[in-house]
Amino acid sequence: MCAKVGDADTCYCLPKQTLSGTACNPASYCTAATCGAGGNCTDVGEPSTGYSCVCGEHYEKNSLGTCVKKQYCTDPSKYPGVCPAGGKFECTTNVTTNAPTCACSSGYAKDNSTQICVDINECDRAELNSCDRASAVCFNVIGSYTCDCKFGYKRINTTHCTPAPYVYMVNGTFTDLNFSLDMGNYLSEAFNKTAPMLQKRFEAALPPDGSGTGSGPPTTRVFFLSNGSVVAGIVASYNSPTTPKIIRETSSSTLGLSVTVANVNECANATLNDCSTEHICVDTDSGYKCKCKPDYTRTGIRNGFPSTKEIDDCVDIDECLTQCKISDNKTCVNMPGNFSCSCVNGTYSPNPKTGPCEDPCVPGRCLNGGVCQYQKSDQFPFKCVCVAGYTGFTCELWDDNYIGKEIKH
Repeated sequence: MCAKVGDADTCYCLPKQTLSGTACNPASYCTAATCGAGGNCTDVGEPSTGYSCVCGEHYEKNSLGTCVKKQYCTDPSKYPGVCPAGGKFECTTNVTTNAPTCACSSGYAKDNSTQICVDINECDRAELNSCDRASAVCFNVIGSYTCDCKFGYKRINTTHCTPAPYVYMVNGTFTDLNFSLDMGNYLSEAFNKTAPMLQKRFEAALPPDGSGTGSGPPTTRVFFLSNGSVVAGIVASYNSPTTPKIIRETSSSTLGLSVTVANVNECANATLNDCSTEHICVDTDSGYKCKCKPDYTRTGIRNGFPSTKEIDDCVDIDECLTQCKISDNKTCVNMPGNFSCSCVNGTYSPNPKTGPCEDPCVPGRCLNGGVCQYQKSDQFPFKCVCVAGYTGFTCELWDDNYIGKEIKH
């Protein structure tokens, strides 16, 4: 642009252009920062008299006209299409492109039919939980899981427990709670929601495990809930020999808990002992013993929980080797803790397990003059033909209905 200033002609350039002699150099309004990291800058006019910003995907202009990232995750109400309202969804954005991703939160998975995030039961699959199966039981909670110590075990950490030397059964009444019928089912959601809370309250009310700086709460586990406000039964496990004979009672305004203590009869409830089908549980003053049933033989002894308890290692006795042999005209089938014994075809015994299998018509088989006859039957390969006046399988009974000459008994 040329303008007369006084008696001289003067050249001027548009903004952003520079004067070189009598000519203006082309200029650009656009720099790397003009439109922001997500914008594309374009000069407007020829020569350039301004610029225009076009925002890339996942970016938008702010009040200054600069392209900034869309706040998909921090302002979901502005972008409702990214993640469905409600539900356990988690929004994330790509560090480079700012593209949003909506995925289920940890502990949840998308239901393909409803497209809603639902709780994953980590306890159904071993690879989804870290509970030590030898000492702990996995319990599913909404969005996660917990590892509860088995009855009579003391907690080491969140996933592992160890057998406790001292175990007591404790009943407590929670007067500030109302019982519902589904609480009585230990598999129900109501039980699994209530039990962990009650365990913490029990641990706060029971005497500590040990003394001094090394003391802490006992490990507790609820095993039943019943009516009467809420009556809960737990097993309290201690490392130290503290016997909670006297329990600190608290008012309903705090824990709502009154407690009684008794030694555990582990044999009264199968969940309180390690005895198997081959065992007979024997309760003792210090705990219990798992003894082999009569049809099993003991091969060793190991500890149950607590560690002072004794459990026999039992092996089934194969009675077919001694009591029901093929050489004795018998057919044997061994079963865990039992066996079946029968006579081979053509032989008979009233009790094959203890008696011989022999010719069914041995002398004396039929009584009182009865005649033994062979017949085709696996169970009874003979029959007795009784003389008049007698009846019964082996003619052992007097026939009261017989009308004829008197037969002396």
